[in-house]
Amino acid sequence: MPWEDLVQFRDDAESRSYLRKIRLWLQERAQVGTLGPIVSEELDDLLSDYRRYMKIQHKKYGNGIVSALILSSGDALANIMNMRPGSALRALIDVRRRKIALDEAELSAPGREIAYLAKAQDAFGTGMR
Repeated sequence: MPWEDLVQFRDDAESRSYLRKIRLWLQERAQVGTLGPIVSEELDDLLSDYRRYMKIQHKKYGNGIVSALILSSGDALANIMNMRPGSALRALIDVRRRKIALDEAELSAPGREIAYLAKAQDAFGTGMR
């Protein structure tokens, strides 16, 4: 893995936010005296929940984008030809709304405390942990 990728991941504001959340989660586990094997099982469970939830959210996002583009592309083209760009712009705004909804879903995802691990695994391979 190139060092530049690692530095970019580490310096990314979103990654730092995720790292802060997992550090807080680990500190909470340490304060109550949770044993290592239990923490490991909790991590696996939370990571599984987070990935499953986000997989569904990405499907919803992808389906929404496809439907927005397919259903509105004909209307948008006709409206552009008829000098009515407002309808054409609605499709672009709808795509942006769906991205915002995906971002909001991630903020409320189960297991979001350990999202840093999922992001690191996605960026650098599943062997990380």
